[in-house]
Amino acid sequence: MVFVSTINKTLAAYGVTILGAEILTRIVPYGTHEWDKFISPEDLCNLLRENGLKVLNVQGFMYNPFANSMKEVNDTSVNYIVACKKE
Repeated sequence: MVFVSTINKTLAAYGVTILGAEILTRIVPYGTHEWDKFISPEDLCNLLRENGLKVLNVQGFMYNPFANSMKEVNDTSVNYIVACKKE
């Protein structure tokens, strides 16, 4: 099994991670996130399949840095996890 947790390449993700976490609240150091490395779930799943992995599930999640907690959500527009396994 392989689990990949990453950030979607959407304006919402840019707003939350770069504008929100880096610039406005400074929760993480400026430059932590690199926009050109963000990837959509579709592109990531295609890449995984091209490399012999079967995608089992794509799940959105939300991280709350103030409570240091995460929860599953149906929205993958910012953070998401892909579960896959070798075929």
